[in-house]
Amino acid sequence: MAVTINDECTACGSCLDTCPTGAIVQS
Repeated sequence: MAVTINDECTACGSCLDTCPTGAIVQS
C-alpha cells in the first residue's frame, strides 16, 4: 500500500486513523 503525504500535512498525527485535511492519500 503506497501512502502519499502532500503539502497539506501539518504533522498532527491523526493519520493513524484518517487525515482531517485529506493530505494522506492511499493508492
